[in-house]
Amino acid sequence: MATAQEASDDDRRQLATALLTAILEQPSYGPDNLLDAGAFALLLDAVPDQVEAALDPAADRHVGGQRYLRQHVFTIPGPSGAMWLERLIRADDTHAYFLFTDMRIGKLPTWSEVDWSDRLDAIARVASEPRPTIVRMLSMATVPRSATPALVRVAIAHGTGPTDSLVRGAAATIRSHRRGDESDLELIDWEAHRVAPELHRWLLELSGESGERDPLVAAARSAGRIDDAAAAILAAPLDRPAWADGEVPWTVAEVVTIGEVDLPGGTLTGGDPWYTGGHEGFPWTVRLEAEAARVDVVVVEHPLYGRECAALHLVTAGAAPVDHWEPVAGRVVPEGYHVEIGIAGFGSVAAYEGGAIPETDREEVPGSPHPFWHLFGTDDRGGLALCSVGPQHQVCRTWVGRTEAGHAVAAVTDLGLLDLDLAATVPTWLAGPR
Repeated sequence: MATAQEASDDDRRQLATALLTAILEQPSYGPDNLLDAGAFALLLDAVPDQVEAALDPAADRHVGGQRYLRQHVFTIPGPSGAMWLERLIRADDTHAYFLFTDMRIGKLPTWSEVDWSDRLDAIARVASEPRPTIVRMLSMATVPRSATPALVRVAIAHGTGPTDSLVRGAAATIRSHRRGDESDLELIDWEAHRVAPELHRWLLELSGESGERDPLVAAARSAGRIDDAAAAILAAPLDRPAWADGEVPWTVAEVVTIGEVDLPGGTLTGGDPWYTGGHEGFPWTVRLEAEAARVDVVVVEHPLYGRECAALHLVTAGAAPVDHWEPVAGRVVPEGYHVEIGIAGFGSVAAYEGGAIPETDREEVPGSPHPFWHLFGTDDRGGLALCSVGPQHQVCRTWVGRTEAGHAVAAVTDLGLLDLDLAATVPTWLAGPR
């Protein structure tokens, strides 16, 4: 740096190039950024085109230094910082996402309030297909009041509809900043209707209580922010969904039979098939009155979150009716088990005993489209029926259905979305004929 201060422009470029080469090619690990602000300023001043090229993942030598550049680029203040953020997103969207996460949790300095609008506009300018990964974080970001018009522009540029988490997050941010007076007009980019009028209308609807959109649009018209034609567009009727005013429950869409599992000896267990069995042991076991049983999966729907598996139901063929349900006695987790990788199952002890699904069989698990289910096993070890679980570390509470004589003939595992309590209430999909 001392040499660079007195060097000619050409020599400064050579020094900066050498520094940049060292950053990219000399191994350097650890949490601290070894590139100080002065050295980074030299790079930006002398070889900005090379710095931009060095942000490309293809320029990474896998020696640790490229992260120094990304961190400095992400924290450049002012309009220049917004310009470089846009370049970073275009070059390496994944790491831009990671840096935004680091900023949210305090590992990097937070953008100043005056910088938020420029940075959001930079995010709005990048291509929407595929959606920039950094957009995912905006629904969790604390966006200052002065930057909400720019947040509207991001939602208009990258949003897909009212159920989109970006659109809902932007609306929730606007809603949190509303004061119930004329200053609320400042929260909206009123020109955004020219780009996507229906999406803009939904943003206004979701950014307030029921019935508040029309008065807000009327106030904008009175203040001269929009004309009569735009006011008519933005005040057009919408069917406000229930989720706009609070949580709505998952609803059962269908009950699908996965297949019949063989249970040699009649002993049933359950768990995440990647972890249950082997040295992990079994979370619970139950002796049934049969050596085979049908397994169904209950599929539910939600207007915001799509479709998921919500419960597994196992029942033995030809059994007497279930008289009552009781929770299993979990070995580690009371009434069930935790899933580790988002998969739950019912199966025989022998099928689980090998330490989950053999490596040679794992490719059979469909994985997509989500949700999914699958049946393993036709040999003397018995069978295993599995399905996907939405929350990765969900507690899967399990009940055993017993006849009046006390025989175990059925089992149900709640995967966490229906909040079942079979000891108190039996749902219609379980009580009805199958």
